[in-house]
Amino acid sequence: MDAVLDETVINELVSTSSNLTPLIVCCRQTCDEVSDIIRKLASSRMLKSSLQDVGSMQLCDVGVALHSGIEEGQWLMLENCQTADPEVLRTIGLTVFNNTTVEIPFSFRLWLLHVGDVNPTDCPRFSSTLLVSAVFASLASHLVFTKESHTQAQVEASVLDDSGAGSHSMVLLEEQLYSNDPTITTLQLAAEHFPHLAELMEGLKINRSVRTLVFDDLNLTAVEVAFIAQMLKTNSRIVDLVMSKCGLSDDCITELYDGLEHNTTLQRLDLSSNPSIADDGLRTLALALQPEHRRSALATLEFRMNNALRHHRATGFHLSSVRVFARALHTNRTLTALDLTKTKLTSRAVQAFARALVKNSALRSLNLSGNRFGDEAGVALARALTNRNTTLTSLNIAASGVSVVTAVALAHALYEGGCALRTLRLDCNRIIQLPEPQHLSNSVYDDRDDFMADPDAGVVGSSEDEDGLLGDGAALPAGEDATEGPAAAADAAELASAAIAERYHRMEGLAQLAEALQTNTTLTELGLEECALDDQCGKLFLDTAVEANRTLEVLSLQGNYCLEDTASMAIKDLVMGGLCVRELNVAKTNAMIGERAILALQQGTRLESLDVSGCGLGDEALRDARGCLAANPRSALRHLCFADNTVGRFGLEAVPQLLREAPSRRLASLDLSRVTCFAEWPDTGAEFLASLGTALRADTVLEVLRLAGNGLLDGPTRQLVKHVNHNQTLLVLDLRHNHLTVEVLRMFRGERLRLE
Repeated sequence: MDAVLDETVINELVSTSSNLTPLIVCCRQTCDEVSDIIRKLASSRMLKSSLQDVGSMQLCDVGVALHSGIEEGQWLMLENCQTADPEVLRTIGLTVFNNTTVEIPFSFRLWLLHVGDVNPTDCPRFSSTLLVSAVFASLASHLVFTKESHTQAQVEASVLDDSGAGSHSMVLLEEQLYSNDPTITTLQLAAEHFPHLAELMEGLKINRSVRTLVFDDLNLTAVEVAFIAQMLKTNSRIVDLVMSKCGLSDDCITELYDGLEHNTTLQRLDLSSNPSIADDGLRTLALALQPEHRRSALATLEFRMNNALRHHRATGFHLSSVRVFARALHTNRTLTALDLTKTKLTSRAVQAFARALVKNSALRSLNLSGNRFGDEAGVALARALTNRNTTLTSLNIAASGVSVVTAVALAHALYEGGCALRTLRLDCNRIIQLPEPQHLSNSVYDDRDDFMADPDAGVVGSSEDEDGLLGDGAALPAGEDATEGPAAAADAAELASAAIAERYHRMEGLAQLAEALQTNTTLTELGLEECALDDQCGKLFLDTAVEANRTLEVLSLQGNYCLEDTASMAIKDLVMGGLCVRELNVAKTNAMIGERAILALQQGTRLESLDVSGCGLGDEALRDARGCLAANPRSALRHLCFADNTVGRFGLEAVPQLLREAPSRRLASLDLSRVTCFAEWPDTGAEFLASLGTALRADTVLEVLRLAGNGLLDGPTRQLVKHVNHNQTLLVLDLRHNHLTVEVLRMFRGERLRLE
């Protein structure tokens, strides 16, 4: 036997180990002499020992031997590990060293006797669970060492290559988790990590550095989610868990709830884009929001893009399940943000959330965009905010199928006071049009579809409106008989449409919103994107509301291409002398709007962000932006988005000057994505990037530069590299969708730079 493996070395192994430390001994030819030394040492300590040949044992026999050794606190020796089934060794690691359900006596030791040397960073036989915490006696090293000391010099060789995570990198990742490597605060797991998911979750149980755990675009089963849930029971550091696009089912949510029930630190849970989650899963999530779980810290739940199969007669949410979830919000005191974008919630489902808002005092942000629930539910939400809910600060009902009726109700909520809204998104709604009969008919039919699919849920009646959230003018009349079907719904919609036409005119919603904003002191962000605002409506709103309001800071009018001359003059006046607006988005409107917003920069002193992307602007507009900013020493502009316009050589010459000349060197963000194609004009591209690089070298303010989709080539881009690497302030450089090779992209090495 080698001199290194004497009684002194074996004793040193024991002194550096614990009951949860595997002791791996590498023998020269046989294990006999080493096993005799271990047996004598155990006897001297009044401990029992046993020897098993793991090379010839079945998985069930190993389990029996392990449990027997643990119960008696023995020194259990497993010899001939070099011939053992790798699955057997993996099971040993999971059973003993990551076992949180069985108490292991301190006297217990597990000896793994291996003929031949073991490389602890790349052993195809030993599982990484064993290697991470093992203590070794090696033939090659002639000393006792841990895996950490052995792998310190091999860290550089463990970087992931194009083929994915290799054995080196996987072992080192687990080592970093067990050693609480402070550099790993976000852990994103991919498909290549799945064979080692159990080991990784065990490492996270005791990890203190990882704060964000991401499973994105994977296919998780209930078995894998059970590993995650067990980790959540003991982990006290992870605050953000992302499980979007993971194919989660109801069984997965049940397993996850088991972990959430005992977790006290998780603050954000993202379950978006898992359309297989159905009624049982939604009801289980409702349990997690119940007040019984007072130790829960869950503050944000993202549930976007779920229930996508509902109208294909597949798995989906019944109204009763939605009501159970909404009722859980009545008494919940931890959840502050809820995102239900595109979950196909019907009118009565959203009314259930409106009733929850009356009772809830914790929720700050509610996103119901993309659900097409209509005016009846829109009015119910507005009434819940009128002197009832005083805590909700952000409401997003974009693309929800509401019209002037809901706009009037929201204006009333903002005007009356007591409404705490700071952000209101009404994008992609017909707020300057009356609802059409077919839209009302669809809303009624959706509700009846809920009734037919879930008879126990009942229909909306007086008992369902106990909080008085349904207004007499906005509620949709329904037939007396709930089984009348879509034909009766269409007739009811015709009657409702006629009644609404008598009560409202098409501009009343926007006019009342403008009037409410004159006195409102809470709203700071308003989104009216793609609302089909015409010139008259735009002029009315901008003149009446924005000029008098003293709190509105963010205004988005993107996609309202019907705004023309009078509205463009109102926008120009807003930029030049607006009281409070600091961020203005007029993207995808038209050239007149964009040009006048840019010309107003010559006198504007408050605007900090301007988006004129996709306005059909050209060279002259970009040169005007440079000239106006250079001529205005009091300009506050820091973010300029000029993407999706058409710029040639004449306009590109203004960009380096825009960054070099005072006072416009205050720009922190510049977006020039998709403005030209340098692949067709390589000489122009070379000149532009050379002058841009010179400007960046001297710039001390710019943090974000976007040049995506401009057909950049390798040669000219090389000229930009040295200047960007010299820049000390640039944080983000967007070069996506260009003709660049990986070799050129790797040349960018700024200390703080993030390349997109």
